[in-house]
Amino acid sequence: MTTQTELRLLTTLRGIKALQGMESAHLKKLAAMAGEATFAKDRIIYREGDLGEAIYFIEEGEVVIEMSMADSPPIRMYSVGPGQLFGWSALFPPRRKQARARAVVPTRVIAVNAARLREAFKADQGLENAIIQRVNEVIADRLAVTRQQLTDAFQISPQH
Repeated sequence: MTTQTELRLLTTLRGIKALQGMESAHLKKLAAMAGEATFAKDRIIYREGDLGEAIYFIEEGEVVIEMSMADSPPIRMYSVGPGQLFGWSALFPPRRKQARARAVVPTRVIAVNAARLREAFKADQGLENAIIQRVNEVIADRLAVTRQQLTDAFQISPQH
C-alpha cells in the first residue's frame, strides 16, 4: 500500500534529473525507503570516516563535498545542486565516507536508506542496475572535475 508521503516522494523523485528515465516501479521502491530531510546553511550532513547511511537526492539547495587536510581548512572538491545525488559511497564497501558533505545554503533532500536499498538490490537486479548506472555517471563526472582541478592547480596541459 502506498502512503501519501510515498506518493509525494514519488512525484518528487520523478523530477530529479539524476533519476530521469528510471522505471516507475523502481522509483516507487525508492520512494518506499526514502524520506525528506532539510539542512540549514553550514550544517555538516556527514563527516569523513562516517558510516554511509543514505544516498541523497537534492530537491533544492547546494551541498559541497570537502576533504580534510592536516593543519588547514577543508578543501572544496565539488558542489552538487538540485537534481543531483551525493553520498553514493554508502552503497559500496567499506561504506565509510572519504570526505564531508556540508550544506552551503538551506537545502532540502530526499534521503534513501542505503541498507534498505542494498537489501532491495538482492531481490531486484533491475533496480540495482538502474541505480549503479546512475552512480557510475556521477563518479565519472566527479573524476573529470577532479582531473580539471588538478590540471588547473598544477597548470598542466591535458593530454589525450
